[in-house]
Amino acid sequence: HKSITLSFMLTGHTRCLVDGCFGLLKRKFRRSDCYTMDQLEKVVNDSASCNKAQLIPGSGLEWRSWDSFLAKHFRPLKGIRELHHITFDSTEPGVATARKTLDGQPTDV
Repeated sequence: HKSITLSFMLTGHTRCLVDGCFGLLKRKFRRSDCYTMDQLEKVVNDSASCNKAQLIPGSGLEWRSWDSFLAKHFRPLKGIRELHHITFDSTEPGVATARKTLDGQPTDV
C-alpha cells in the first residue's frame, strides 16, 4: 500500500455499547495514576459495570510508558477531534493530510 486513510466518526455519533463502555473506561483511565498491571486491572473494573479486566497469566506482557516512547516519533496533532479523514502517503514520510469532511479542503499536518 502506498497510502493509508483513516476515517473517524463524528464525536457523539457512535451509539454502540462497546463504544460507550470504552468511553467510560477512557474517562476513568485519564483520571487515574496507572503504573502497573494490577492498577490497570483496578481502573478497568472500577470504570463501569460493563467493563471487566481479563488478565492472561504468564503472558509475558510488559507495561511500557507509551507516552514517552511515542513522543520520540510523533508530535501532538492540534484539533484532531475536528479532523475526520487523515491520509498518510509513502511519498511524503512524516506528513499527514487531514480533512474535516470527506470532500473538505486538505491540510498538511
